[in-house]
Amino acid sequence: MSTTMQNNNHSSSDTIEERVLRFVHEHARQGDPSSVIEAMDRFGKGVEWVMFVGDEKGNLVDEALRQAKPKVALELGAYCGYSAVRFGSLARQLTPGAKYYSFEPNELRHRVSSEVVRFAGLVDTVEIINGTFDGAIDDFLATHGEITRVDFVFIDHLKSRYVPDLRLLEDKRLLAKGSVVVGDNIIMPGAPEYWSYVSENERYNSRLIMSHVEYSKQEDAVAISICN
Repeated sequence: MSTTMQNNNHSSSDTIEERVLRFVHEHARQGDPSSVIEAMDRFGKGVEWVMFVGDEKGNLVDEALRQAKPKVALELGAYCGYSAVRFGSLARQLTPGAKYYSFEPNELRHRVSSEVVRFAGLVDTVEIINGTFDGAIDDFLATHGEITRVDFVFIDHLKSRYVPDLRLLEDKRLLAKGSVVVGDNIIMPGAPEYWSYVSENERYNSRLIMSHVEYSKQEDAVAISICN
């Protein structure tokens, strides 16, 4: 898949994350999460391919989020903040006072996603945490002692960490009956171990929803699991 859809006037030293942030600043309205998502979709469709969850799969996750109506939501993998803004904004609409916490180990991506969240006006709802989930969860829980349950989890980071980090959530007893867990990219680039785990585990009622890789026609799917 080509990463460049049209000629772009940018320095070779730019990163795609920095170009996304600049595009958001130039084309979205500050304090308006919907316009931020619209701008990021425009970037992914018409400027450069970028690995946001995107509008098609985003709509599927939106529906899962509506079912969960989360007071507390976690995300593993912020990247540029697309999903944090999209799903954090919806969570706030569904449940006043909802909190959306996203774990991002890459420092540049942490900085970019934090700025995208700030620009969207969601700092009261969304927090981007700089660290891997397994490395940061203990400190996170120590400083957020009020969190005893997570209602919604969006997993979209290293595919090799999908199962270990879900097991960590289980070990910490953060998932309860009715909690909703969504895993992205089940087919492309693929997370077969994760799908086997959630589809064969009696803890979960899981279904696979077919879709496409963001901004493309390549087949992909999301796994939606509800805790029993």
